[in-house]
This record gives sequence, structure tokens and C-alpha cells, in this order.
Amino acid sequence: MDLNDVQEEYEHVNNANDKIFRKILDNKEEAISIINRILKKEEVITSEQIEKYNSSYISNKLKNSEADIVYKVIKQNVFFLIEHQTKIDYSMPYRILKYEVEIIESVLINQKYNNKEYKYPLIIPIVLYTGRKKWNAHLELSRVQIRWNKEYKNKELSRYNIIDVNKLTDKELIEEKSLVSKMMLIEKSKTEKQLEKNLSKIISLKNVLNKEQKELFITIMQLVLRKKIGNYKTNEFINELGMEEKDMLAVLEMIDRENARIRNEGKVEGKIEGKKEGEKESKINIAKSMLKEKLPVSLISKVTGIKEKEIEKIDENT
Repeated sequence: MDLNDVQEEYEHVNNANDKIFRKILDNKEEAISIINRILKKEEVITSEQIEKYNSSYISNKLKNSEADIVYKVIKQNVFFLIEHQTKIDYSMPYRILKYEVEIIESVLINQKYNNKEYKYPLIIPIVLYTGRKKWNAHLELSRVQIRWNKEYKNKELSRYNIIDVNKLTDKELIEEKSLVSKMMLIEKSKTEKQLEKNLSKIISLKNVLNKEQKELFITIMQLVLRKKIGNYKTNEFINELGMEEKDMLAVLEMIDRENARIRNEGKVEGKIEGKKEGEKESKINIAKSMLKEKLPVSLISKVTGIKEKEIEKIDENT
């Protein structure tokens, strides 16, 4: 998932936040911070020990369900599946079962597994939940299966690990050195006042955030959070992170202008194909305007979803 999806639908906050989490967790260091939360201290691993599992190995069923944050332990068939949820899903045990089967089947292709010694892949599912209510869905399929009789005990099946943001303290999230923990803190904010307070705490750590984290956080601010706290506060916070307010105002105005144009075109009957072309054109226009403002190519890529190499070509031809 790219952040161009966020630009197109950033007014739908939950959807945009979900895509932001997926983008953050594409970074191995960020994913490790989540994975190690559910492992025992003696089991913790480093980012050098895992790799992103190529989604082309996974069937369309799994990709269509958007459970695409999958990491694999290098040289071992041990997988970490991370599923982000903003709402409680009572079908989660069954969904996890489907994900596990899809990942296992992707490994079994072209392998001789019908023998006594073969060891099947291990999948460790993690649900990262950032909703307002405490998670109260069952953690394994056996708890939601039909009971047959008193003598027969249903076996634990497709048990997943839950990380519920409501059970984590603000102090805990602010002290952890990862961007995903900061996003969890933002999601935990229940009022605008609390959100601004938490943003101030995060901004105060600007020297702790690396360049990539800082740029991605700026993107989160401009495409998601400004809907909640307004342009003035957003620009103020971005300025504190080290970006000129006038530059960010230009970016925000560009996005607003282009989105307004697309919405207007979308109201005209029979303009669906033209609307798609218009969306593509608008991203290029935003990229050109940002290049004129001398903004970083990496930031332009995050805002528009256009690959950095393509942006460099646009710059050469402008």
C-alpha cells in the first residue's frame, strides 16, 4: 500500500490511519518493535533476523483481505503476520485461520511435505488494535466453535496475540523508540486537547526521530491529523519538526486544490475514466509544484505515491 491511497481518501480517517500503519510497518525496525512486544525476553529478535515476505507468494485471497504485513525469519519457515484493526472484529479467529492456511500453502508449493519428517511452517499472528473500546473478541477459534459434549474439549486453534493500545500507558508509548508507538499514542487520544498534548510530546522528541521517521510523520500530520486539529496547529507542529511553515502551506493548498478539482469532475455524469486520468494528472501537478518549492524528493514521493525515480524524471523534464 502506498501513501497515494491516503491522499485520495484522507477524509476517511480510519481508512487513512490503517494505510499509515501499514506504511510504517513496512519498515523492519518498526515491525520488530511490535513483534518483540509479544515475545518473551529470551526470545526477542532483531531486524537483521527477519525479511519482508514477498506478497507475490501469497494467494489473491489473502492479498484481497489486505492482511499483507507478513515477515519471515531468515532461513526459517517462521512467519509473523501483523494485522492492524481500528474496530473490534469478532470473526478474527476465523480470519486468522484463513491467513495461516494461505501462508502455509504458499510455502508448500513445490515442496515434498508428505513425509514423516517434514515440519510445517509456524505462523505467529499479531493483531495490533488501536480502537477506542477495549478488545473483547475471543483469541482462539475453539472459543467460538460449537460445543459437542462435556467430555470432548475443543482444542486451541488459530490463537492470535493481541496488542491493545488501551492497555498501554502514554509513558510506555512515548519512551519506545519507534514511530509506530507514536502513532499508537495518537490513536489513543480521545479528545482534540489530548491529541494536541500528545503531539507536543512527540514533537519534543524530534532529535530522536531519524530522517525517514520525521518525513513520514510530517506526511501523517498533513494528510490525516490536520482534519482533526486544523491547518494552523498542523503547520505549527510541522514547523517545530524543522520544516518551513510556508512550504507546508503550499503543499496543503496544492492538495486541497487538486482534491477539490477531482471531486467536481466526479460529479459530472460519465466522467469516471476522466476522473481516474485527472487523479493521475493531479499527483504529477502536485509533484511539480513541490519540486519548485525545493522540497525533498522522498517527501514528494510519500505525498503523491509517485516513485522517486519518476519524480526525478519529472524534474528533468520540467
